[in-house]
Amino acid sequence: MLYEVAREIEGRGGKCISVQVDHSKDSEVEAFFKKIDKDENGQLDVLVNNAFAAVSTIFNSIGKSFWTLDPVNQWDTINGVGLRGHYLATVYASRSENFNYFNFVWANFNVMGFG
Repeated sequence: MLYEVAREIEGRGGKCISVQVDHSKDSEVEAFFKKIDKDENGQLDVLVNNAFAAVSTIFNSIGKSFWTLDPVNQWDTINGVGLRGHYLATVYASRSENFNYFNFVWANFNVMGFG
């Protein structure tokens, strides 16, 4: 789907650089923004954070009392990739010398599907 969206944007005359980054690896997130600074002079108009790693953890917890589960594992799995990754991406994006607060759109999509 990532590359389909990129083709659609370019088909309408826009420029799109689609990159998949593993938000569970802070170093990958940071490296992505360093690459944007280097290759695109820090210009980033839209950031789509679409990361969530807790589907199986939540699904496997259905019917269990929360106090019987490992609280650290539950918290880290549910919030580690989504919440932490979104925060880090936003921080790294805003650190760019050419970051334009007025043009920047932060699109946050969490898509979960069962079936």
